Amino acid sequence: MTRVDELKRLIEALERCVESGEPLRLSENWTELLRAALYADLEEVGQFESPGGADLFNIVIAHNDGAEGETIVARTSNIVIGKAMFDEAVKLYPDLTISLRQGDDTIHERRSWLTSGH
Repeated sequence: MTRVDELKRLIEALERCVESGEPLRLSENWTELLRAALYADLEEVGQFESPGGADLFNIVIAHNDGAEGETIVARTSNIVIGKAMFDEAVKLYPDLTISLRQGDDTIHERRSWLTSGH
C-alpha cells in the first residue's frame, strides 16, 4: 500500500469519527503519516487556494518571544483535518501558543505556559 493510499484511509477514518462522534486512536504509522502531511503542508502555505471560496481552517502560532504577530503554519478546508493538524501542532510545539481558526473565529486554542502567566 502506498503512502497516498494510507493517507486516504486516514482521512476516511477521520471522517467516520466525525460522523459517529467517536474519538480516533492514531496508530504510530498514522501519526507519522499525519506528521509528514503537516510538514508537507507547511511547504505549501501561501500557495493553497480555498476551493469554492470556502473559509480555510488555519493553524496559527503566536510569537512568544516578544515579537508581534502570528504565523500561519498550516491550512485546510476540512475541519476534521484542521483539528487533527491542531492536535499534532500542539505536540510538535509544546512551548508555543497554537490556535485553530476559521477566519476571525478561534475554534481551539492552547496557550503556552510562557505566555499564560503560570
